[in-house]
Amino acid sequence: MIILPNPPPGGYKTIVVDPPWPYYRCTTRTTKGVRAQTQVPDRYPVLTQAEIKRLRIGDLAADTAHLFLWTTQRFLPVALEIMPWYGFRYVFTMVWHKPAGPQPIGYPAYNAEFVLYGKRGKNLGGARVPGFLDTKSFPMCFNAPRGRHSEKPAEFYELLRRVTPGPRIDLFARKRHPGFDAWGNEI
Repeated sequence: MIILPNPPPGGYKTIVVDPPWPYYRCTTRTTKGVRAQTQVPDRYPVLTQAEIKRLRIGDLAADTAHLFLWTTQRFLPVALEIMPWYGFRYVFTMVWHKPAGPQPIGYPAYNAEFVLYGKRGKNLGGARVPGFLDTKSFPMCFNAPRGRHSEKPAEFYELLRRVTPGPRIDLFARKRHPGFDAWGNEI
């Protein structure tokens, strides 16, 4: 069972979650000319889909809060199912366009990752709660270079610092970003 950090008084107003999705690399081995695939765990410990769903993300959040949930093509439908379990309502999807990505035989290049945005809170008197601090130059699609395996681009965090209120937290973080508390085993 994963124990998440204690939230600050009032909870986090902006939460970024990059779950360790249960990805495995497929390797091809040849035995007497026959191709067989085996599953090899990826570079870090992963959680099952059920374990990711059971994370108590909502316990970290303020009454009105933003959630940015990272996922890949493979887990996009699962991420959409998980968001309500965290106590957030899905609103839109952001796309990180990468300069390159793996291209399985017979498929397009997987050169994008997705960030599902959800909100928690009620609209009050026509005002959208939670609100964004600034919506100018707030793209749903953004280009940014790739970093280390599974590392998310600094441009994303710079954007969130400008458009969302604090306190903010980055869960399953791979590095620290100014303006965010960071929690994860790879920091």
